[in-house]
Amino acid sequence: MTARRLTAAADCSLHDAVTAYAAGLSGEDRRALDRAVEAALALESGLDPHRASARGVFGEPGTGSGDRWLPGGYRQLVALLAEGVTVLCEHPVQLIRHGRDGAEVVGRWGAERCDRLVVTVPVPLLRGKHDHGLVMTPGLPRSHARALARIGTGIVEKVLLRYPQRWWPATPGGYLWWFDTPLPSWTEWADLTDGLGEPVLALLTAGAAARRLHAGRPDQAVAADAHAAVVRYARAASG
Repeated sequence: MTARRLTAAADCSLHDAVTAYAAGLSGEDRRALDRAVEAALALESGLDPHRASARGVFGEPGTGSGDRWLPGGYRQLVALLAEGVTVLCEHPVQLIRHGRDGAEVVGRWGAERCDRLVVTVPVPLLRGKHDHGLVMTPGLPRSHARALARIGTGIVEKVLLRYPQRWWPATPGGYLWWFDTPLPSWTEWADLTDGLGEPVLALLTAGAAARRLHAGRPDQAVAADAHAAVVRYARAASG
């Protein structure tokens, strides 16, 4: 399966591209395709395949391409960027006022004024959905709102499991692939042992699988489901 073959025509949805390619497949080849879609495509975007752009999905370099571990964690980057800067945590913002004379952020804690303001909030909030209490006045220009309305956000979830020791095989890139049944399930596993200094597996799931495994369930139940997948893997590997 190649990106060129799947996207030779004009751009279409990921679902349509995969369906067209699968038309001539049967048996083991179709199962292999389903696994490839779950592991290499769904996890890349986390989007509904009916809405995801085939050209966009296949244009990504792929999981693991150019990845690098940062010993000590990303907190080091935050600490470096925060040097000499006043950082206020636990100050939720409810209102942003802005105009020619600057900007102001307001919350129950008070208010702060500034000449310039950089807003980095999730796209759904910028679309005007104020479920989390954030209001911007004046609102975004209509052109911005229309553009944001066309941007989709996918769902990618991960669960980290720590074990007494690393019993799984170490791989050069730190990624393990195992296809549980039935799909969709936990298809991509990342070995974080070398980066964290402790035996930790991160199990990833996305799109429809993330909704099925996570929606409406407490964290303990999701973690138990992920561990059960690891147990099944261990039994399959030893048997």
